[in-house]
Amino acid sequence: MEPCVIDAQGVNSHDLDWKNRIEAEEFFSLRGGRKVDLLDAGGGDGFAVGAGHGALLRYPHVRHLRGELALRVAATAAGRVELRANATGGPLLASCAIRPTGGLDRFEDVRCPPAAAALNGGAGEVELVAAVLREDERRGEFLRVDSLRLA
Repeated sequence: MEPCVIDAQGVNSHDLDWKNRIEAEEFFSLRGGRKVDLLDAGGGDGFAVGAGHGALLRYPHVRHLRGELALRVAATAAGRVELRANATGGPLLASCAIRPTGGLDRFEDVRCPPAAAALNGGAGEVELVAAVLREDERRGEFLRVDSLRLA
């Protein structure tokens, strides 16, 4: 059985019409990453998710997911984050190109244009699945994700 992390914020419902942001640490499950306290890591206050190639985050009960998205990230290598509906092989909602930002404490916004499957007007509810992929497929943390929001 794969270990998963469930914390007090872990089983949220995310209505993007009400609050257009999902904090990365509000995951239901996380594989291949860790929750990072940014104050302890020297990157500000709050939390982020540190991830490596192959990391997988799941956010259940996401409503009104539509249009262009943006991730707030810090990265030491190039890669991408694929956002899918309901499963790792589910419809691609967006693919976010990641480039190095100068360190894991230097956050930038990355715009993620919607894929064809996402252009349904945000109807319904999905489990948002975020897959982290490093361009050179090397292991180890190279990415920190602070949040996802409607752009």
